[in-house]
Amino acid sequence: MYVRYVADNSPASNANIKRGDIINAIDGITINSSNFNEVVSKLSNETITLSFVSENGGTLTFIEDKTISATVLSENPVYLTKVFNDINGKKVGYLVYNGFRTSYNDELNDAFSIFKNENIDELILDLRLNGGGSVATSAYLASMIYSNAGEEKFADLKFNSKHTNEDGYYTFQNTLNVFDSNDKNIGEQPINRLTTLNKLYVLTSGSTASASEMVINGLKPYIPVKVIGTTTYGKNVGSITLYDSPSTDFQDQASANPNHTYAMQPIVFQIFNKNGESDYTQGFVPDIEVKEYEYWNAILPFGDENEVVLKAALDNIRGFTTKITPAKKASFAKEVELTIPNKKFEHDMYIEKDYFQKE
Repeated sequence: MYVRYVADNSPASNANIKRGDIINAIDGITINSSNFNEVVSKLSNETITLSFVSENGGTLTFIEDKTISATVLSENPVYLTKVFNDINGKKVGYLVYNGFRTSYNDELNDAFSIFKNENIDELILDLRLNGGGSVATSAYLASMIYSNAGEEKFADLKFNSKHTNEDGYYTFQNTLNVFDSNDKNIGEQPINRLTTLNKLYVLTSGSTASASEMVINGLKPYIPVKVIGTTTYGKNVGSITLYDSPSTDFQDQASANPNHTYAMQPIVFQIFNKNGESDYTQGFVPDIEVKEYEYWNAILPFGDENEVVLKAALDNIRGFTTKITPAKKASFAKEVELTIPNKKFEHDMYIEKDYFQKE
């Protein structure tokens, strides 16, 4: 396996584990094609020991073992903001954004303040690790990108035949709500909207889902969206949180029965763009396909100009029409499908309770 991502201030980060590091054993058991699922399932244990190796010509050489333990982490999804100053004479903004989390709306807006002040010509939005989140935050992000945003419809939410009264929509916004770490609304900010973009580049993978796909689908009627990477997950439906709360049918956690510590997260709506399109249950197929795992032995950090998926976007901006293949492509790479359960809420799209507070 190779490491795709390391969260800041996490146990892995503190152990100096980096994106691109190669792991060939967990808890002393070497991974092979027969035991892969069994061994990798150990990743859900509280404490694990990972064995790191280097690769040269197909030969793996042991480097060291590192033991890490799980912890609770509040992770800023605005992972990296960068500007490339001269890509064929253009300024290109690059944002690695890993989750639509309401309590980080202001950090997302700050990233676009940087792009706005730099007067970027193009934007590359890296959603390869973004499994979704808040529908409202998705609308905010689209409002930062689309230069001519007014009050046009960004997304339609349609419930089933028993709850058509809940059908509604999100428009592009001029302000966003700011929340603290407890998801308490503490004010508003004007949205930092870019006025220089004619198209959007989105980097994707099979982990790109829900609210991430909503941005692609919602913006397509307004501006060209070029998808680069691999096919997205394919989730055009979303959910609400239901508590045992006598005062409401929906999301009033404050009045929930304190003796009941579980809630439900049912799928309740499907999402459409302004043209009534919602046909991506099989995912969005990339305009330019780049399989990152084929370069597993030469994975570069996010933001490195030669990182394989980012480079494909930059080369397209440069006007290259032929496919540029990095020298380190591993012809013997194989992607293995996991059968262990995914991380909870990994591919999530949800609406907050204020959606139901309609006049």
